[in-house]
Amino acid sequence: MSADESPSSNRASDSVAPFRRAATRVPLEAEVTFHSDSHIFVGLAGDISQGGIFVSTYRSLPLGTAITLTFSLPNGEVTATGVVRWARDATEGGAPPGVGISFDNLSGDDMALIEQFCKARPPLYFDVDDA
Repeated sequence: MSADESPSSNRASDSVAPFRRAATRVPLEAEVTFHSDSHIFVGLAGDISQGGIFVSTYRSLPLGTAITLTFSLPNGEVTATGVVRWARDATEGGAPPGVGISFDNLSGDDMALIEQFCKARPPLYFDVDDA
């Protein structure tokens, strides 16, 4: 899977349109506290980009759910709002279960923290030319 594709494990029964990533993902191991209108819980971040974050959790969240996240990076704490864009169950190919969340309305300071963090780490995926 390239860095610009959404995971193939989208739940087909949910109706949020697929998306394409515009930013490169980098690994992140951090506790993430997040809440929606009806839930508050904690997960573990698996990767992050300027566009969003993957949170490993067994908690099921419907696609399209609005989420508020708080997590710490080595250079500061980030509070962000976002939307659940895809979800993966525990039974899908041995990969960790969780949700992909795209960021909405990041403050300039929070975006700067994420950009600094991402620039300082190698990406999860590399583009390979066939030439």
